[in-house]
Amino acid sequence: MQRATAKPTLVLVGDLSALYDINALVLLRQSSTSIVLLVVNNNGGQIFSLLPTPEAERQNLYCMPQDMDFSHVAAMFRLN
Repeated sequence: MQRATAKPTLVLVGDLSALYDINALVLLRQSSTSIVLLVVNNNGGQIFSLLPTPEAERQNLYCMPQDMDFSHVAAMFRLN
């Protein structure tokens, strides 16, 4: 969308989504305008806490804690 509009863009993504497609972060360096990528780093899958599931099942089946420090990911792709 940012490439089509050439406007500054804010992107909000969860930590698991960011990790799933981590190689796409290299594309952020090719942007002609400002892009802010905000990663909600809540230890993976916490959106499923909104579902009416028992806590124990939710933790075992849906949540995938990664304990990831995304500053290292940003550095790897030379992003601020």
